[in-house]
Amino acid sequence: MAQIIKIGNEDLSFPDSMGREEIRAALSQRYAKPQEGSATTDLAASAASGVNSLVPSILGLPVDTATNIRNLGTAAYGTLKSALTPEERTPAGTLISPDLPDTVDPASQTGGSQWFKDKISGVIGDDVFSPPDPSDPTQQKLNMAGSIVGSSLLSPAAGIKQAIGTAAKMTIPAAGAVGMQEAFPDQPLAPMVGAMGSPLAAGALAKRPPPTVNVAAEKANSLGLKVLPKDIRDTGPQDVAQGTAGTVPLKQLASKENQPKIDAIVRKDLDIPDNAPLSVETLQSVRAKSGEVYESAKNIGSITADKAFIRNMDKLKAPGALAKDFPNAVKKDMVSEVGKYNVKSASAEGIISAMRSLRRDADAGFGSTDPQIKSMARTQKKIADQLEGLLGRAVKQKKPGFYEDFVSARRRIAKTYTVQKALKGESVDAVMLGKALVKNKPMSDGIKDVAEFGRDFGSVAQVNPPQVTNFRPMDWIAGAVGGMVRPELMALVAARPALRKLLLTKKYQDALVKLPARRVEKLLTLPKEAQAGALIVMLGEDE
Repeated sequence: MAQIIKIGNEDLSFPDSMGREEIRAALSQRYAKPQEGSATTDLAASAASGVNSLVPSILGLPVDTATNIRNLGTAAYGTLKSALTPEERTPAGTLISPDLPDTVDPASQTGGSQWFKDKISGVIGDDVFSPPDPSDPTQQKLNMAGSIVGSSLLSPAAGIKQAIGTAAKMTIPAAGAVGMQEAFPDQPLAPMVGAMGSPLAAGALAKRPPPTVNVAAEKANSLGLKVLPKDIRDTGPQDVAQGTAGTVPLKQLASKENQPKIDAIVRKDLDIPDNAPLSVETLQSVRAKSGEVYESAKNIGSITADKAFIRNMDKLKAPGALAKDFPNAVKKDMVSEVGKYNVKSASAEGIISAMRSLRRDADAGFGSTDPQIKSMARTQKKIADQLEGLLGRAVKQKKPGFYEDFVSARRRIAKTYTVQKALKGESVDAVMLGKALVKNKPMSDGIKDVAEFGRDFGSVAQVNPPQVTNFRPMDWIAGAVGGMVRPELMALVAARPALRKLLLTKKYQDALVKLPARRVEKLLTLPKEAQAGALIVMLGEDE
């Protein structure tokens, strides 16, 4: 079987019996240094060496990229730690350097470009990787051009640099691309690596947001709820980070992670067991249990209507100037309904029965499409509220020791109605609760926390968002391009999903809302690519 060695556009065939030294001798003779005046041969050989140099670079790309990211992060973390750690000295006054992670020698990594280059050199030597005259600037440039041309000559890798370059320009800031490209000039994917790092660090380390936003974000963080980085620190880099990860799938993923926590907060507030569904039937059972407090209130005897009750019922019967100036415009059925319950006195038991009847009728009326029936339902609910207020004031006066339990039960029952309106399937719609809060709906405790989250961060409080898939079309760009070279490069398809996961980790979310201003100012003095590595290493330090 023949040994095939590709030099530029030429496939050179050598008998299988030829050893390394014999092949080297044959190549040396074929590409012997030309006599003065034969520059064309020199330049052709220079381009060919560029093509050959690209081969191990492409084959070793996955390992090289991973090694470079780690080393960049380690170096930046060292800079960060030195900047933030107080100086320590020996008794003799010698400065003690902080302990830092070890960097990795790329040449020692199995599967890296140097590893492949060594393997190839072990067969045919180093000659094919260097231009005939490395000191000649023209040949050096042609060698570089040969590497670029080589990517199109190698059919499996057709257009890799161009495709990756285009994808990078679509997703990253120029500064991040330049910084990473300067650090790793031999890596076609270096700009893409920069995209995954710089926005993360720069966004997380941006200055603190306005107090109101920060308070809301810190509260969400304390509840274990995830928010979009840009919602906390609205900066250009954060925009890029979300754009790189994919804003829409990031919202969907955050919503998916938040929903169980939102439901858990509501369950805890209403004392609903974890194994009970969040349903209308469950909420009715909570109301029934809480309503037992009214049984104890029945025995307080007769209750006389106080001034507050009389005044409020009169307002319901004849609202403001309308009744005064246009008495015939007031709906007679509403007036009649209010008049039924506008009494001077009643037993506690009778008041409780009237409240239950009114609320039952109101619930039925709210389900109607007839405007008049809905209007009556609103009136009935208001009457029930006034009767309950009268009962509460009587309980406080006649049974003060029982009053706190009574108020707590009333509040829990009110919460169940609020939650019931916000149910979607067996989940609570935080956004709907937020809208009710904006309309001054009375809320408290965990229900209010959920409502505030839905009001402030509604984009990550979607109930049953569209299917959250790990891999979306844009996620496949890097993997598909890399996969043309080697199947292992398909791992790049995980970059965007991994970035989405990182943006929602507790450590990253904590960094967004809790990083002290003093540290932020110091960290922002680092180059963006240094910020990226430092933050990534910092976030993974305890993993």
